[in-house]
Amino acid sequence: MSMLCCRVRRGLAALGATLLVAACQRSTPPDPTGSWRLVSLEGQPSVQGAGGRAPTLTLAGTQASGFGGCNRYTGGVTVDGTSMRFGAVASTRMACVGGGDAVEQAYYAMLAKVTTFARRDRELALNGPDGRLAIFVRE
Repeated sequence: MSMLCCRVRRGLAALGATLLVAACQRSTPPDPTGSWRLVSLEGQPSVQGAGGRAPTLTLAGTQASGFGGCNRYTGGVTVDGTSMRFGAVASTRMACVGGGDAVEQAYYAMLAKVTTFARRDRELALNGPDGRLAIFVRE
């Protein structure tokens, strides 16, 4: 009887340790902090704004900033686990040529739809209620 009891205790201890390790691994959400360059917007690759530059996104705490395709922008962002919401965006008002305005309008509209994100290595994906909105790579 005591031999069976010891085996059960060891088995329970091993199970507890395994569950603890698994819980710790899952409790650390991905961190979107950093500077990112847009590589896909609404399923379209290689989005280029004014001067052939891709829009960028820099995330630091509750601030988001970058280049929208024509102008520099800044705004608030809320991150909770893998949930993400962007606040209103303020931008410079430079004249834009070469399609940068259309890229910028689409980019800002995308930011307004973001509800979640996923990060894998050097890639950041922003998602909305209907799926993937944009993919960025670390700069």
